[in-house]
Amino acid sequence: TAWLVSRHQTQARLQALFDHDATQVVGLIAERMQKYESGLWAGVGVLSAVGADHPLTRSQWIRFTDAIDLPNRYPGINGIGLIDRIATEELSEYKARMQKEYPELDYFEVHPEKVPGDHLVISYIEPFANNREAIGLDTAFETNRREAALKALETGHAQVTGPITLVQDEGQTPGFLFHAPFQLTTSSGSQRSGTVYAAFVVRKLMEGTLSFENRRVSVSVRDGETYLFEENTANTPGFDASPLFKREVTLPLYGRNWLFEIQTNDRFAAASASRVPNMVLIGGLTVDALLLGIFILLASSNARAHYFAQKMTRNLQ
Repeated sequence: TAWLVSRHQTQARLQALFDHDATQVVGLIAERMQKYESGLWAGVGVLSAVGADHPLTRSQWIRFTDAIDLPNRYPGINGIGLIDRIATEELSEYKARMQKEYPELDYFEVHPEKVPGDHLVISYIEPFANNREAIGLDTAFETNRREAALKALETGHAQVTGPITLVQDEGQTPGFLFHAPFQLTTSSGSQRSGTVYAAFVVRKLMEGTLSFENRRVSVSVRDGETYLFEENTANTPGFDASPLFKREVTLPLYGRNWLFEIQTNDRFAAASASRVPNMVLIGGLTVDALLLGIFILLASSNARAHYFAQKMTRNLQ
């Protein structure tokens, strides 16, 4: 009974430890995304301060990204940029203006060509060196990019895209865009709109948020049927083929639902190993064995005394 009670208490303690670790993992991602959202709205604030009559210049955008200290304050982010919504009839004027902003480019071109409807073009993104391929990309060409940007503009709320592959990601691993919309009105009453956005490679986001060396759980993240990030595989260091605990947590995240598959790894097993139930069992069995030995000795002594008494009685008779 003592062994069963001790085993139950140990199991309950381990379950509480796993629940804490799992909740912490999901909470860290949610907290980090809120921090990124604040950075995007700061960019929207800069656009509002400059106003619609004088479009924000590339040098101003660079000063903004330098001021928010992107690499140190926002680890895991691939870049932060500006997407302008451009009508087809405004495209020539827009390209001429952007060509002046990028003298190092032989020719500023909106790509891919022949995207129907309004264009959602990446005007600026920093750091430029790591995101050069994204400049001039018409994000309306692909469903996940287009729907998230348009939903952000329609609702006025930040939105995350479904899974995509960033054009600037050499590894071609899953990523996503995070949009914060802006709507500006010129002095003539015309509208200018678009989004301040951040580009993410999910692997970099996770590495910047969840240090693997300090975790006792492994994490995989799915958006629908697509894995954005996957650690619960045999080739992952610390993978436990028979985890002590596992659970799934759905995190609603700016228009998307991310499913976290969390399970213990070998660090958890090593840190949570407890000998108390076995010690209680061994101790109890040892005491039982000693008591049994005493009972046997007493019974044997009693039998010898009874035999001796009978023998003495016969001798006396």
